[in-house]
Amino acid sequence: MGRHKIIEDDELLARAREIFTREGDTVSTRELARQLGVSSAVLFQRFGSKEELFFAAMTPPMPDMEGLLGIERHDDDECAKLERVAIGLVEYAREFVPMLLALGAHPSFSYEAFKQRYPDAPMERVIGRLMSVFEGKRQDGKISCPNVGPVVLNLVAIASSLAMYERFGVHDGRFSDNEIRELARVLWHGIDPVRRDEPQER
Repeated sequence: MGRHKIIEDDELLARAREIFTREGDTVSTRELARQLGVSSAVLFQRFGSKEELFFAAMTPPMPDMEGLLGIERHDDDECAKLERVAIGLVEYAREFVPMLLALGAHPSFSYEAFKQRYPDAPMERVIGRLMSVFEGKRQDGKISCPNVGPVVLNLVAIASSLAMYERFGVHDGRFSDNEIRELARVLWHGIDPVRRDEPQER
């Protein structure tokens, strides 16, 4: 029977994520290993290079999808569900934006290359789930739009932008849930099937 690893990979990646988020990718392999409590040889054995470790660590953890999206409840209207999705996405963006900033600062980072390297990255899975859910709503007539892609793009862009602004200290570093709901309602006006069926004023 093989010997148990002193630090499991998930724990090591979580700790490495904290270090990279705090110090960037310029931290030396020796210092990184020291802070992780392992040898440099162990890091190379498990991940091949510091760059591989960096990209693996800076992949955001998978969220609780149902809790994040909050769209399976049937006790309120579609606008309220959209508001909950927006709030959930902003909460998740507060986790992944620091990692995204660190990734973007890496000299060899390319989003397309990163997506190919990690096709099951959590953010891609969240986007895929959003596309599927909103397409189902479109087909059921619960929302009105020719293509759900721009709807999902708006939601992700809003969440990412707000989290980014918070990191920079905009709005005292925190947008309230009520403000996020207001943004979601603006988006809802564009896909509300009742409003879309109304004759447009000239």
